Amino acid sequence: MLYEDLRVEMSGIAEPSMPALDVLDSEQDNRHTPKRIGRYRRYYFVRRSIGTIREFAEALRFLRDDPDFQVGATRVDEEARATLESAVTFFGKNESLLKAIRNDIGGHFGH
Repeated sequence: MLYEDLRVEMSGIAEPSMPALDVLDSEQDNRHTPKRIGRYRRYYFVRRSIGTIREFAEALRFLRDDPDFQVGATRVDEEARATLESAVTFFGKNESLLKAIRNDIGGHFGH
């Protein structure tokens, strides 16, 4: 499910124009400044994609801590465990940055 959410969010960011969603920054309102078309929509999908990535990071932590996903458990090998640990470490190091970016784009304010 998270993958599908992220796929839709990335499509919403990349698409130059989505008239049904570009109500605030429409093609009609930005004929002379096409880079502004869909700006609000793209920011929305950027915020949502960062939220999805943070959910994905949480899911990886839950998976790592699950007793059924320990080395020696059913179908879990050392390589899979190392890959998971690497991903958890990456997100652990970058989660505060992702949160700050999301808050900056979303108008949320921290301390």
